[in-house]
Amino acid sequence: MEKKRMKYRQRQNFFKTDAWKRFRKNKLALVGTAVILLLILAAVFAPVIAQNDPYVSLQDGNTVLKNMSPSKSHTILGTDSIGRDGFSRLVYAARVSMSVGLVAVGISTVIGIVLGAIAGYFGGVADTIIMRCVDVVNCFPVLFLIIIVATILKPSIYNVMIIIGLCNWTGTARLVRGEILRVREMVGCGVQLPTASWGNMLMDANNLATLTKRPWQWIPAGACIFLAVLSINFIGDGLRDAFDVKQKK
Repeated sequence: MEKKRMKYRQRQNFFKTDAWKRFRKNKLALVGTAVILLLILAAVFAPVIAQNDPYVSLQDGNTVLKNMSPSKSHTILGTDSIGRDGFSRLVYAARVSMSVGLVAVGISTVIGIVLGAIAGYFGGVADTIIMRCVDVVNCFPVLFLIIIVATILKPSIYNVMIIIGLCNWTGTARLVRGEILRVREMVGCGVQLPTASWGNMLMDANNLATLTKRPWQWIPAGACIFLAVLSINFIGDGLRDAFDVKQKK
């Protein structure tokens, strides 16, 4: 019982720490956190929030409601080129887009931390080999590497996660290696249709008619991507300020 009380107190005390106070002062970080939480909730409760099946075309009798505006289709964001509900696809797309981002970042972070730690701790041959691999990966544009790997692997959401993760670990590896060396000195392919994702919804707007006459098909997805990326950057800035020991109370 006493251990449980101690754990509860430790969890409570986090919100009294200087780090939390500094993070709370960063208004943009709080806004970013709120937006990300809302997007996560939308993804989790997509079946409850969505009006219709995101993969089934809406019909009025025998007529498919293609490219209908919100007012004509009686939906929140209208329909796309084959009659699917735009709002339902937007909500379900949050599941795919955010899971791809989280898993890809997780993969790249794990690879970067492991290889960076090995290079920094052992040095010598291991450091040379790993850093040369970093240089080779950095020599090629990320998009070029993604296209190459995507042609080899079968297109799927899981391969997209792996590809992005494998192409973005070098920065983390360099950072971890540098930190370990400093401490030692002191003491070292895309998601395939019909699966809905924000990226796929933007790709549907690949013609002038859609861009100019049917903005409900691509603006919401673009706005979600913009808000998610901006919010994550705000949260990152807030965490940096919160845990920076040089920051004043």
